[in-house]
Amino acid sequence: MFILSFGLVGYGYWGPNLARVIHNTSTCSFSALCDLDKSNLDKCKQIYPHILATADYNEILNNPDIDAIFIATPVHTHYSLAKQALLKNKHVFIEKPITSNTFEAKQLQLLAKEKNKILMAGHTFIYSGPVIKIKEIIQEGTIGDPLYFHSNRVNLGKCHADVNVIWDLAAHDFSILEYLFESEISWAQVTGKKFVDNKNECLAYINLELENKVYAHMHVSWISPIKSRSIVIGGTKGMITYDDHILTDKVRVYDKQVSVDHLEQFTYKDKGCFIPNIDLSEPLSTEIKHFQQCILHNRQPITDIRFGLKVLKGLELTDISLANQGRKVFAMEHTLMEKTAVGFKQKKKSDVKKKLKTI
Repeated sequence: MFILSFGLVGYGYWGPNLARVIHNTSTCSFSALCDLDKSNLDKCKQIYPHILATADYNEILNNPDIDAIFIATPVHTHYSLAKQALLKNKHVFIEKPITSNTFEAKQLQLLAKEKNKILMAGHTFIYSGPVIKIKEIIQEGTIGDPLYFHSNRVNLGKCHADVNVIWDLAAHDFSILEYLFESEISWAQVTGKKFVDNKNECLAYINLELENKVYAHMHVSWISPIKSRSIVIGGTKGMITYDDHILTDKVRVYDKQVSVDHLEQFTYKDKGCFIPNIDLSEPLSTEIKHFQQCILHNRQPITDIRFGLKVLKGLELTDISLANQGRKVFAMEHTLMEKTAVGFKQKKKSDVKKKLKTI
């Protein structure tokens, strides 16, 4: 059995989950951790005494026994950490969003291709049983032609200093939207508010339409008294609901629809619902095993850099709309922005410098 050796950078919010799953995967070895916080290193070392725990990233980069590096740090650090890893011929897994902007992501894409290394974006929901099942149901034509997608992703905290609530929470929904429908965004219109620290939006409402005419609405918030993770998808023949917070029956498929005849009279059909069988394996475990298999067989991940770039494009469209008082922004505007990538990059760097002072 060939065992890959993995290093992890970042042991804050999500890092402990990555460490646990890597350690518990029989074909993987959790070998090293890098974190600037000594208390995080000590916590990790208590659980995994065999690992190299260091504040010096170079100790991991220069270790020839480490095959790949997982990056679970603030978004503005992703590009630099991933670039260094690729230059040292390491495969790289980066938690979402993959970078701070599409310019940086495309640079990593070119470098990964040059080095022939796997570069994977960590969009965990794409590897969850419910989302995989929903895609199957849509592809089978059970609900007819998809019409709309509505998601609600709210909770109290955790607020971030380096990204707004859209980049933190809606990144999940943008990834699910891309996975389910495989269609580019046509336009986006976003409103949001900075209620907590006047630096980053902590509540937002996102409206957008895909090129295949699926309409989507997303509500995200860090200041909700309850935690909710729910999705409703409507089609011409039926509807799907997905509630990630219930333990069983997370997905329900409804044989319901409304139609209108030539006399403009509405007809409603309601034939109940059914609950499909779903694989309840831990998504993060499935995701990490997928990353490992992609490395061993030199194949591109489901959530490869191209997938990560599509999510980034959606997030950047929301930035443009927010900066223009909620104006509807078309995909072409993002394309024009990419053509002036140097100016866009400099703008982002300036933003990051300002945000670094708050961390």
